[in-house]
Amino acid sequence: MTTKCVPAALAATLGLFATGAPATEIGDTGWDLSSNIALTSDYTFRGFTQTDEGPALQGGFDLAHESGFYVGNWNSNVEFGDASLEMDTYAGWAGSFNNVGIDVGAVYFFYPDTSEPGDDFDYGEVYGTVSYDFGVASVSAGFDVTNEFFDETGDAQNYRSSVTVPINDVISVGGNIGYQAIDDNAKFGVDDYTHYGVNISASFADHYTATVTGVGTDVDDDQGGDTVADERIELMLSSSF
Repeated sequence: MTTKCVPAALAATLGLFATGAPATEIGDTGWDLSSNIALTSDYTFRGFTQTDEGPALQGGFDLAHESGFYVGNWNSNVEFGDASLEMDTYAGWAGSFNNVGIDVGAVYFFYPDTSEPGDDFDYGEVYGTVSYDFGVASVSAGFDVTNEFFDETGDAQNYRSSVTVPINDVISVGGNIGYQAIDDNAKFGVDDYTHYGVNISASFADHYTATVTGVGTDVDDDQGGDTVADERIELMLSSSF
């Protein structure tokens, strides 16, 4: 089976859609524009490969206002069902107070080329993340909820937490764990499950980052976990501009 959960292999540990891009001011409007692009050996989200363990080219842009409001778009090739393209559009508000970060918003996942009878992959989620920067490490906790999940499987909730530890100005390590609950498990093909990952990243040459990530789930092999949700290593080269 194939599971699609959502965007953002680049979605980060502290802010769901933060890219860290060097923003470009748009006149005196209070809006900044930033973009991102990445090449990854496997597009995985919530532990499930979205590209049948194949590579993906990904990219998007963000418009952020000085008030904290933002809108953006993110895209990737995928390979499940008859889908080959994912297009995500999102909007929200992000801010920080005394090292506490807050990010809330909504995202819609669109698969423009699906046409097989019974396929209804498009869906939306509402998300929220709270983070805290201790200096020596940053931690976050958040949720993603929807009343009609991927492939019309009903209510679903994803709860997640993460930690990022900067080793120096170049290298950082991190880890994350989450729990995905789905109302219509029978149609979805898996029970509620835990997903996790660890990573090490190195930045270089102004806004380039190389990342090695290990991901996995507790999905049983007899539910397809041995092919689309098994433990794997991913390599990513990304840039923001």
